[in-house]
Amino acid sequence: MLPRKFKIGNKARIEYIIKKGRRINGKFFQLRGLPSRMPHLRFSVIVSGKISKKAVERNFIRRRIYEAIHTGVLSPKCYDIVVLVSRKIIDADWSEIKSEIARTLQQL
Repeated sequence: MLPRKFKIGNKARIEYIIKKGRRINGKFFQLRGLPSRMPHLRFSVIVSGKISKKAVERNFIRRRIYEAIHTGVLSPKCYDIVVLVSRKIIDADWSEIKSEIARTLQQL
């Protein structure tokens, strides 16, 4: 699981990033990112109710993305990143999610 210091907890900051952040489209999600003053990357994952009506499935998807970020992200950049999930992620494998996270973060 991703440690708490790597998560964006402020709702106003998340909304600001979604509105003003740089957008990168991936196969399973969309990244929005803005530079931050923190010495490390921070993330927030948003899984809409449109993806799945069941909270259990949405939380499972969210945990998979956080774990992919935790195991595969090494970046010297200091960004706040919001991950907006698309419906295609339901059929995705773990390795596909992990490689797509790494690929899209390199573009940021």
